[in-house]
Amino acid sequence: MAVLELNKKSSAKEFQNLTDQIIVMGKRLESIHLDCQNEITQMHQLYQKRMKLETPIRQFENDNEAYNKIRKTAEEKVHNILSDRKELLRCAIFYVIESIGYGFLRYKPNSIINYGSIGKQIKLH
Repeated sequence: MAVLELNKKSSAKEFQNLTDQIIVMGKRLESIHLDCQNEITQMHQLYQKRMKLETPIRQFENDNEAYNKIRKTAEEKVHNILSDRKELLRCAIFYVIESIGYGFLRYKPNSIINYGSIGKQIKLH
C-alpha cells in the first residue's frame, strides 16, 4: 500500500509540474502572439507612411517638366558619350597609358621622382 501511496504522490507532483509548465507556455504563447500583432501593426503603419511619402515623389517625377527635362538631358549626354567611339577610345587609351606609367614607376627599382616645384624627392624601391 505504501508503494501505491508513493506513486500517487509522485504522479500528483508530476501532474502539478506539467500543469505549471502548460500555464507558463500558455502565457509565453500569448506574449509571442501579442508581439506578432504589434509587429504586424507597425509593419502596416510603415507601409502606409512609405506610400504617403512615395506619392508626391511619383507625382513630381510624372508631372514635373523640369525633372523630365533634366532626366532626358542626362540620358542624351550619356548616350552621346557612349556612342562617340573616337572619344571613348581616346579616354580608354589615355587611362591605359596612364596606368602603365604609374605601374612602371611603382615597380622600377631605385627610382627617384622629383617634384620640382614642391621641392621633394621620393625614392621608390
